[in-house]
Amino acid sequence: SGADLSGADLSGADLSGADLSGADLSGADLSGANLSRANLSGADLSRANLSGANLSWADLSGADLSGADLSGADLSGANLSWADLSGANLSGADLSRADVFSVSASTATSNYMIFMTSTHIKIGFQFHEIKEWFSFDDEKILEMDSSRALKFWRKWKGILVQVATDNGWYQP
Repeated sequence: SGADLSGADLSGADLSGADLSGADLSGADLSGANLSRANLSGADLSRANLSGANLSWADLSGADLSGADLSGADLSGANLSWADLSGANLSGADLSRADVFSVSASTATSNYMIFMTSTHIKIGFQFHEIKEWFSFDDEKILEMDSSRALKFWRKWKGILVQVATDNGWYQP
């Protein structure tokens, strides 16, 4: 496990290329920080303020970003595979230049792995083309896996549309 920086004020800090793998940054203020190309794999960034932070090409694989504020953050090219984004604020975040978008996503009632490429999305065991997913109505989602799936889809659809649109994989 890495350094304990929970609750630290690192706003505006230049941490580009830093190795913070496994660090405890829960509740830390990293607003406006430069974390480009930083290694944050397995880091605890739960409830951290990362608004306006530069996380371009950062390794966030397996990081806990639950409840984090990522509004306006630059996540272009970042590796988010297996990252937990439940309850994270991604409004205005740049999620472009991803080869693949893969996260562990949850709601209060369900947890699914999301795996997205330039043409398809796999959520749980369901695998469909991007444009197909975004055309599904509530009834179709309910058929897949009950009301748990519908609650999940209502929470995550907007973020997935944003990822697909930012990467030029989908035109709404």
